[in-house]
Amino acid sequence: MHFVTREKPSPGRPWLRFWARAIDGALWGVLLTLLLSSLSFGSGDTNQTLLFNVLLLATWIFIEAGLLSTVGTTLGKFVLGIEVTSALGQKLTYRQALRRSLQVWWLGQALGIPIIMYVTNLAAYRKLSRDGETRWDAQLGLQVTHRPIRVVGTSGIVLTFVALFVFRMVIHNH
Repeated sequence: MHFVTREKPSPGRPWLRFWARAIDGALWGVLLTLLLSSLSFGSGDTNQTLLFNVLLLATWIFIEAGLLSTVGTTLGKFVLGIEVTSALGQKLTYRQALRRSLQVWWLGQALGIPIIMYVTNLAAYRKLSRDGETRWDAQLGLQVTHRPIRVVGTSGIVLTFVALFVFRMVIHNH
């Protein structure tokens, strides 16, 4: 019988993971906004804004799973030096990545439901800070490691993130 021992996770770095997800969300938000605006999806209405945010999170699950299982990362994770792998250090299968993304959406993002999402985010932050891993990564036996952040790359992505956010707001409000 062969036993796999998991490496001790690298320090949690919750803010890096938050910003990686924010970068990914901003980029996907711009792309989704462009797609929906071409389909004459209105903006400004509170119900449509809530629907957009839920749609953004729900569709990202499948895109993130696809990226993690094919490319091995997302733009935000790549730029901020975050790598999610199996316990053996291999790229995730689509099924592993999808299960992870679904658990992040459920346990970390509370399906995008306002107020509840802040509670689940805080709980995930505390667990990651205390234990060095999130509940979903621990349950799925995944490893998250961090490489040193490159200042030039990070500066570029921060500027890109700000530009994407501003662009999304302009497009979404027109």
